[in-house]
Amino acid sequence: MTTRLSPRTGARLAVGVLAVGLVVAGAVLVRFARGLYFYGDDWSFLLLRGTVEGTDRGLWAPHNEHWSTLPVLLYRALFATVGLDDYLVFALPVILVHLALSALLYAVLVRLGSSRGPALVVALAVAFLGAGAENTLWDFQVGFVAPVALALLAVLAVRAGDRWPRPAGPVVAGVLLVAGLMCSGVGISAVVLVVGFVALTGGVRRAVLVGAGPTVAFLVWYAAIGHTGRRAGVGDRTDLLLVPAYVWTGLTSALERASAVDGSGPVLLAVLALAPLLVREVSPALRALAVSGVLTAVVQTGLQAVSRVDLGVEQAASGRYAYLTLVLLAPALAVVCGWLGRRVQAPRWPAAVLASLVAAGYLVHGVALQHQLVEKRQEVSPALERLVRGIQAVTPGDRPVLTEQPFPAYHPDITVSLLDSPEVRAALPARAVSPQTELDGLALVEVGVATESFGLPDATGLRPGPGLAPRGEPDGGCVTYSAPSRGAVLELDSPDEGAELRVSSDAGWVTTTLSRDGLRSLPDRQRIVPGTPVFVGVRVPGATLRASFDRAGSYEVCSGG
Repeated sequence: MTTRLSPRTGARLAVGVLAVGLVVAGAVLVRFARGLYFYGDDWSFLLLRGTVEGTDRGLWAPHNEHWSTLPVLLYRALFATVGLDDYLVFALPVILVHLALSALLYAVLVRLGSSRGPALVVALAVAFLGAGAENTLWDFQVGFVAPVALALLAVLAVRAGDRWPRPAGPVVAGVLLVAGLMCSGVGISAVVLVVGFVALTGGVRRAVLVGAGPTVAFLVWYAAIGHTGRRAGVGDRTDLLLVPAYVWTGLTSALERASAVDGSGPVLLAVLALAPLLVREVSPALRALAVSGVLTAVVQTGLQAVSRVDLGVEQAASGRYAYLTLVLLAPALAVVCGWLGRRVQAPRWPAAVLASLVAAGYLVHGVALQHQLVEKRQEVSPALERLVRGIQAVTPGDRPVLTEQPFPAYHPDITVSLLDSPEVRAALPARAVSPQTELDGLALVEVGVATESFGLPDATGLRPGPGLAPRGEPDGGCVTYSAPSRGAVLELDSPDEGAELRVSSDAGWVTTTLSRDGLRSLPDRQRIVPGTPVFVGVRVPGATLRASFDRAGSYEVCSGG
């Protein structure tokens, strides 16, 4: 005997399961976010968007090619209220927006005619979307996630508009889409998604009413200031020919990464693209959203290609882009899940067991991908927080440091002057700094590698490393050495006033470390131009600098300029 739940009971049960799932997903994300620190693009908003006096690029200036006014306002507010002492506070907005997106997806799918079971499966799949962990754990990506959530709200507004005074629904939807555009370039795809849906369900005239306002707003912003952030992207014919490969890689790699089945991407993409067109037992509104979602996923990946293909096709597989692809394909997945559910015949328990195993595997895989991202970021994050505090601890107030940009490869916007500013010092409360952290800070700001002299005294305490054999006699303070296969190693003692030397070689990288009182700093690796002389300077009394170059060959070392 089979017991059927009433529609009201079934709805409450589904909402309850969704709520529990969202709480668990949120708890996992919060747990992982506690181990992270500010990364990459964060620093542009933390240091250059009105938080520090004299460095404000403004609310409307693009970040790269993105209109980012709303994220900038969010960062300003958080910087002013909670400072930089806890990354989790900055991560909470993107986590909350992601969870809201999952809930909105459930509401939209049910509102458009999906059964609650498939809608619940899809919403929870998005909530635990490990393949897009970059968008759920990196605070900066709130600018990518918010436009999609606002697009789902716009769909609900359009559907509810039939009960509002005309044309309230389209107007509300248009305002939401403008807000999405003010978050990032993903807002363009949000407009495409909603306008496509409205065109398929309400006609072209209504679609124009929804999309006209956002389109005009974006064009005005782009003409006024947005064009200044345009990247090279497709630079020549070679890049243009790579666009199809980029789009294909972006779409298929996202599905393959989410499924954890090698080679499954093309098959899954074909199923999700065709299902909205071939499945008959689906409401017209849900079909329209699924079709619009598939087309928008292609548009979004195409926009990425236009601005990013010069970085390589493999860049399309990035987690932040996979998230967008998978969320846009979610309505098509609901269509597939509904079709499969209707095909299951009694007894249903074998299908239930199989579905449970698949769900458990998906959840474990998703959490594992989130953990992988955390581990990758932790290779930089904890050390970066320590180094920032170390730099603040050792920055002298009466003279310039040898290195103003301590992390040129990681993020050139981070400068010693900004870290030493009153605003950043107030936002990052002082803590007791260990001798090791102090040495790490000195190794970044009072050790320098540059193509021009630092104006320091000539080196007198220079020692060539193992295997570095001199070739001939010294000539005017310069000695030519022959380096072994692993490259040259030079050690230089630092007097109180500092010292510098000049090195000419074919090396492409130099790694510097500082030793003092039995401690050794973290290594700092910098790229140099082969064949161009570089000055290596140090100004840390009582310390020894070790400079390691990466190539064998001839090294001319001069004790000064």
